Amino acid sequence: MTSGERRLAERLEHKLDDDTLLWWDVPIGPKQTRPDFVVLHPRRGALILETKDWHLQTIRKATREYFEIQDSHSGYIKPVKNPLQQARHCAIQVVNALERDQQLIHGEGPHQGKLAFPWGSGVVFANIERQRITDPHWDEFFPHETTLTREDLAEDLDPAVFQERLWGMFTVEFRLKTALTLPQRDRIRWHLFPEIRITSE
Repeated sequence: MTSGERRLAERLEHKLDDDTLLWWDVPIGPKQTRPDFVVLHPRRGALILETKDWHLQTIRKATREYFEIQDSHSGYIKPVKNPLQQARHCAIQVVNALERDQQLIHGEGPHQGKLAFPWGSGVVFANIERQRITDPHWDEFFPHETTLTREDLAEDLDPAVFQERLWGMFTVEFRLKTALTLPQRDRIRWHLFPEIRITSE
């Protein structure tokens, strides 16, 4: 883990409910996409987070699709995918993998075939403080609703405030009538991180 990923992992572990499931850097789907974090809450849904340890001076140029950042070790400028787009791409890979399971989708109605629980994606800038952002176009690239900054990871931040920011990142949102069942959670775990048991005779 990077230092930013470690800090986010600690906040997720200590400020979320005990029945929340977390995955870090697991390969998902046929393209083996590796989201930084997948957060599953049985009464909220699934949230996919991309974490960046960038500082403001790391970003040299930005478009809606690609960024140019300065490598902290070599000093070279390199192009990278817009992290918010990267998070959404990972989220779609997760959703596509889960929608193949008939027990995890709507069986009827206007949302038939779609995932039976809400999902969302967002980006976490672990080392960028919102109060230091002066570019007037920042919120056009990184809306407040889907972007966490260093202040949101403060160790003394109230858990309720942290959760409000986190659950506000959902892109597809609707109220779950009932929490995900244990069998459903087990199936999600299987799709995201399959395990097999090998026994000797």
